[in-house]
Amino acid sequence: MRVWVPVTINEFQQFTVSKTLAIPSGLAVTPAWSATQEDQDEEVLEALILDLAAQGKPIVLVIEANATEVPGDSGEVTLAEAISERQIRAIFAATPQEPDEMLWFGPTEVIEAKAFIGLD
Repeated sequence: MRVWVPVTINEFQQFTVSKTLAIPSGLAVTPAWSATQEDQDEEVLEALILDLAAQGKPIVLVIEANATEVPGDSGEVTLAEAISERQIRAIFAATPQEPDEMLWFGPTEVIEAKAFIGLD
């Protein structure tokens, strides 16, 4: 399942060092959540879930993982295991100066994402 996992700068820094990160939950385009959305286009739904995941967090890791839907229509899922580098499909990051502007980075662009947010 594709999962959007919001993380703090400290969690992202830890992930870049240890190459794993234990986060218990994230958000996904679940059938129940999708049913509450007006537009059913896959790209629109993914953009909406990214916006939801990014609320209050400067980094969102998009991963492919085993996850279980939390009952209800929140889109929340629980993750079965710690996140590893091989699961990353995309990284979205915002700077403190522009917290509402998320920039996309590919799964192999961890160094570039770190530089963008001012780490290293």
